[in-house]
This record gives sequence, structure tokens and C-alpha cells, in this order.
Amino acid sequence: MIYVTPLTELETNSLQEIIRKQGASWPKIRATAVLLSHQKRPLQSIASVSGVCRQTVSIWLKKWQEQGVDGLNDKSRSGRPSELSSIQKIEVVKIIKKHPRSLKKVLAEIEKCWNIRVSKSTLKRLCKKENLSWKRVRKSLRSKRDDVEFSKAVEEIKRLLEKADKGKLNFYYFDESGFTLEPCVPYA
Repeated sequence: MIYVTPLTELETNSLQEIIRKQGASWPKIRATAVLLSHQKRPLQSIASVSGVCRQTVSIWLKKWQEQGVDGLNDKSRSGRPSELSSIQKIEVVKIIKKHPRSLKKVLAEIEKCWNIRVSKSTLKRLCKKENLSWKRVRKSLRSKRDDVEFSKAVEEIKRLLEKADKGKLNFYYFDESGFTLEPCVPYA
């Protein structure tokens, strides 16, 4: 078993102060782990309380032994903190599901709601973490159509065309989807 060397009263007070002052952060969790180790709790027990593996707790305790209070703090790392909080990320996923075809709409809504500008790649990373995938939208439903109903519709169109040729009715083609000269390959 790995335990920290017995703590002095000053060290105990400083660890308790870190726990009181810090929000929900890693230094607070690490300080709690050191205090639990001082109480002779096993590593596995501390790991389950902290929500990490046993090896991580062992590393924390070694850093405490080597560096003291400075060993509890996060080291600077590359990159920057996320612009979105965890609650905002959940809301962004809901917005993405509301507008799956247009990330520009999602970006505009994020900026309108929280006055935060994020990039498309940030949204794509967030989608990937949430197991959402980007796929081309199906252009044809031929494989899903009912052949019997389709043949009935073709026959009805033929009858209507014959009536239009005889001048009994005016026949117009109308398509709800619209037309464009540029090919459209939408993703959602």
C-alpha cells in the first residue's frame, strides 16, 4: 500500500483550505485524495471516490511527496480552455439536432444565445464526441418505394397526359423540391 507520509497540522489545514476554496476542480479532488491517504485509506478506495484509476491516485500522491501543494495544481498545457461550458455543450447538441443540415444556422444561434463565436471544426468535434455522424442525404428513394403504387401513379399520369393532348385539361408539372443549375450534395 502507498500512503503519504504523516501530514503536519499546517499541511492538513492547507489541504482543507484548498478543498473549501476551490470549486469543482482537480486540485480539490487531489487534495481530498491526499487527506484520504493520510487516513490510511487504500488506493482503490480513493480511486473510486475520486472517479479515476488507481494508477492516477498513485501519481497524485507521489507528486504530493515531491512538490507539496504545488504538485496538486494543474500544469499548463497546450491549447486553450473550451469556449463552451458543459451545459452549453448539451444545448449546442440540441441545436445541432434541430438544424442538422446547416452548421451556419447553428453557429448563428450560438452567437445569438450566448454571444460566443465558435468555429465549424469545434462543432464537428463536439458532434464526434456525441457520436453524431455527418452523412450525405439520400437523393433517391427508389429502393424504398412501393412498386405497385408507383406503377399505378405512372398509369394515372399517362391517362392525364392523353387527356391533356386531346385538350380536355391543362397539365402542369410541379416539383416541391425546387430547381438549381448547381448540383447540391447536402450533408446532415
